[in-house]
Amino acid sequence: MNSIKKNNNRPSAPRTLLNPVKYLMIALAISTFSLNASELNNHQSHNALAGDKRLIKHLKKAQHHNRHQPVDLKLYVFNCGEILARDISIFNPALTPDEQIIFSDTCYLIKHPKGTLIWDTGLSDSLLGAPNGVDAGNGAFNLSVSKTLKSQLDEIDVDPLSIDFIAFSHLHFDHTANTSYFQNATWLIQEVEYDLAFSPEAEQFFFNPQDYSVLQNNDTIKLNGHYDIFGDASVVIISTPGHTPGHQALYLNLAETGPTILSGDLYHFQQNREEYGFPVFNTRKETVHSFALVDDLLDELNAKLWIQHDKPFFNSLNLSPAFYQ
Repeated sequence: MNSIKKNNNRPSAPRTLLNPVKYLMIALAISTFSLNASELNNHQSHNALAGDKRLIKHLKKAQHHNRHQPVDLKLYVFNCGEILARDISIFNPALTPDEQIIFSDTCYLIKHPKGTLIWDTGLSDSLLGAPNGVDAGNGAFNLSVSKTLKSQLDEIDVDPLSIDFIAFSHLHFDHTANTSYFQNATWLIQEVEYDLAFSPEAEQFFFNPQDYSVLQNNDTIKLNGHYDIFGDASVVIISTPGHTPGHQALYLNLAETGPTILSGDLYHFQQNREEYGFPVFNTRKETVHSFALVDDLLDELNAKLWIQHDKPFFNSLNLSPAFYQ
């Protein structure tokens, strides 16, 4: 899909607001180092990319180089659950209240010659087999899992304890389950997100520390912006705040599939992409900046945007054990 130009259709102010009582109920229900420190700091400093312009320049240069010497990158797509949202206006207050929408919940494994990365860990494997799913958010959502993340990793002979890096697009519950599988992975997270994650304010951002507290014992690299994970611009974290203060997307330079950006929750579904819609709890200024940055990346790099929660798009993908290169 060609990217939408950032200046053609900037997001308009919401026409309606989510009922504040309903919003508070949802919020409350959702929220129910062995590496040497200097080594971690050096790794972050070496791979950090300061500024959006430097990021684009770095990726374009690497893209040209990789045409001649492509990186042997593999992307596996996992089914990590399904979410029935009973009120689409939670995710775009300009849309009809109480209209339902089904979201996919997707996790990804990236294999690089220098290591592996798990990107988002979905809904809890413990939901498998729950009859009619499990309601959450005082009935605002229904959550279901038809296949566990662990079984999908087993299917491709990947031991979760062997995975080198773990990163979440952000710390909402539908992206952070199953973290106990990955206790040997180095955690890559924006510093602002990490600081909020274990603070008294965590609940205000719909974070539930129980989902990810086990990772406090992992090696952790706290980021302050964009980050080139393996140093060759093939797997790059893109700082895209707005949905949460430390929200991030993931850029992949796949040799055959082409440049691809995994959206996180920058957009939840295609209509929001087309109309620049966003949830009522996003911060507007940061969200608009992140929309514009990703549009620039899509244009400059001729990249595709994979909207992680978009169910029709998810249905078009080849799931693991197949993979993209």
